[in-house]
Amino acid sequence: MADTFRKYRALLLICSGLLFAVTHSVAAETSQYRGIWGAIEAALKFHPAIAGQQASLEASSWGEQAARSGRLPNLSLSADNLYDDDLATVTLQQPLLTFGKLSSAIELAQAERRAEDVGLLQIRRDLVEATSQAYIAIDALRRQLHIAQQNTRDHQQLYDRIERRRDGGLASDADVQLALGRLLWAQSTEQNYQGQLAVAETSLLALTQVPVDSTEAVPEQGWLPGNEQQIQYDALQTSADLQYQREQVVIADKTANQQRYSSMPTLYLQLERDMPNQTSDEDDDQMRSGLSLEASFAGLGVSNYAQTKAAVASKRAAEQSLYVTEVNLRQQVSSLLLNRQMQQLLQHSQELTVDALKQTLDSFVRQYETGRKTWLEVLNAQREWVYGQLELATIKSTLLDASLQLASMAGYLDERSGVPALAPEPVTPVPKPMPINRYH
Repeated sequence: MADTFRKYRALLLICSGLLFAVTHSVAAETSQYRGIWGAIEAALKFHPAIAGQQASLEASSWGEQAARSGRLPNLSLSADNLYDDDLATVTLQQPLLTFGKLSSAIELAQAERRAEDVGLLQIRRDLVEATSQAYIAIDALRRQLHIAQQNTRDHQQLYDRIERRRDGGLASDADVQLALGRLLWAQSTEQNYQGQLAVAETSLLALTQVPVDSTEAVPEQGWLPGNEQQIQYDALQTSADLQYQREQVVIADKTANQQRYSSMPTLYLQLERDMPNQTSDEDDDQMRSGLSLEASFAGLGVSNYAQTKAAVASKRAAEQSLYVTEVNLRQQVSSLLLNRQMQQLLQHSQELTVDALKQTLDSFVRQYETGRKTWLEVLNAQREWVYGQLELATIKSTLLDASLQLASMAGYLDERSGVPALAPEPVTPVPKPMPINRYH
């Protein structure tokens, strides 16, 4: 009964493995995107978040154009029947002097467009980081699946070996059952990694929107320069999150300026022409021209005063948010750098451990032949060696993930992944905000 169950289980494992291999090989052959760079390219090309932010950028560009159109003349038409003759008046006003009101509106629109541009960079870098992390997870699972597959083959050989020894009277049925249990464990572990790999492929597909050939391994070196201070400096200088917060401070500052100038008057060159009813007997020219000065004070100026104060408070809030973002970014970069150092030490130590476990396993197998070690000790040594290899694969994946996070934050992946650089437009420097005295 046990032999029949073992045969059916082995057959199911072989069929599921073949189906998994065929499915992924077909997907790899039909995909035009290969490797981690192909996955990043597909994510930047097809992910809907990019299209959404590009639409927002287009809207802000039209908003800037609308603000610039304030320099053009204003044409208005009015008509009434308050007098005996119906009268219509056409008015043309050309702004001559706005005392900063028009220029502040244009500057605010430019700042908003710039912020949307930085927001697009932010989304692109987030996609690059998320896609690289998803691909690294797949790469780690493939390594672990390869270890699990080799573990299944090794346990199959151990099972066949102990079965032959049992048939020769050199081993007991208990040893065979123990080997069978470990073989079934190895097969279950392999199936578990196959399932995890399928889930990870689905997560990557959600980012790329198209199938990607993920069989290509990720290079373990060459992502970062050797100088950690340079990495930290570049991350702080080119961080999209920090740039976006700087732009929010600029927007708050331009908004405050616009509120200050909103109550200023506007000097126009004004042309008017009356258009009387056709039944009117008036033939004289009704064209008038001259200078016009207009100003508006909503709520006798109190409304503008309150809005200006609110805009100034929003600017202080944006400065505080910028400061918090910078502090969090410094902490995140420092944590990733420390994590890389720790993972590098762990990798070196784990590699030595795996080599030692392999030597121990080989020694136990030889000693078992001479009767100095038990069969259980051999199987335990095999299991410890596999656990060591799986842990080493996890450490390498964690180290690679930290390296790619730092590379994405510092902008090292932009050129290779096709992320366009921002236009060389200077950002207004913002001083570090002082703590707010709430009792002042």
